[in-house]
Amino acid sequence: MKRILVVDDDINYSNSLKNILNMKNFEVDVIANPFVVEKYLENNRPDCILLDFKMPGLNGIELLQRIKKRLPEIPIIVISAVELKYMKVNPLQVGASTYIEKPFELNELLEAILSVTQQKLNH
Repeated sequence: MKRILVVDDDINYSNSLKNILNMKNFEVDVIANPFVVEKYLENNRPDCILLDFKMPGLNGIELLQRIKKRLPEIPIIVISAVELKYMKVNPLQVGASTYIEKPFELNELLEAILSVTQQKLNH
């Protein structure tokens, strides 16, 4: 069973996503506070991280860069309501495996998760 870490300050959204992914046979951990992600990663190795772009205190790009510096092998899918063309920093250029714009279809997310975790296995 693949383990997914969801990092999003919207706890209701994260828990909904967790429930949906659990039904699709993923094990899901949720973190609402971006400042505790690195501590979590000291003892846990998810197969994939779903990372919200915009969070209070520590934005998704900063956190993405920190994670990739320590654990470059973990695929990260950046999720945001902000269109890629309006972002000051393109998450794909700083280590994100892919980017999904909110709102998204469940199949789009599932395909992205399967794609990045399969790529991880092939490397």
